Amino acid sequence: MKVDLNQTVRVELTKTGIKFLEKNGYSYKIENGYITTQLWDLMEVFGSEMNMYSPKVFEHNIIEFIDIPQNDLEEKVKTLERRIDTLSETLSVQNNSINTQAKTIRMMRDTFETQCDTIKTLMEKFKK
Repeated sequence: MKVDLNQTVRVELTKTGIKFLEKNGYSYKIENGYITTQLWDLMEVFGSEMNMYSPKVFEHNIIEFIDIPQNDLEEKVKTLERRIDTLSETLSVQNNSINTQAKTIRMMRDTFETQCDTIKTLMEKFKK
């Protein structure tokens, strides 16, 4: 049996499990005593509590693997692709803006250097 750590899982929390979340500042949406998350997240949060010597954090020590319908996955992929496209466009616009600002700064530097040269020339003439 192979298990994907990104698999969506659901657990029913014991009172100890709920207190553990509250004590450690985790903010999961608890519905009828259950939370839903990815397996890796569940392991990260509750790993230290999942041993023979700690009180149970899950009712009956059961982790339920939830099947996500294929069409939901396809919709999530499409949503992520749209987000990537939007981020790419945003980065492109920001890159163009940065390039424009860099050109403006170079022009300002050149103008400043020209003005400094003019002031030096005028000061030399004034000294004579």
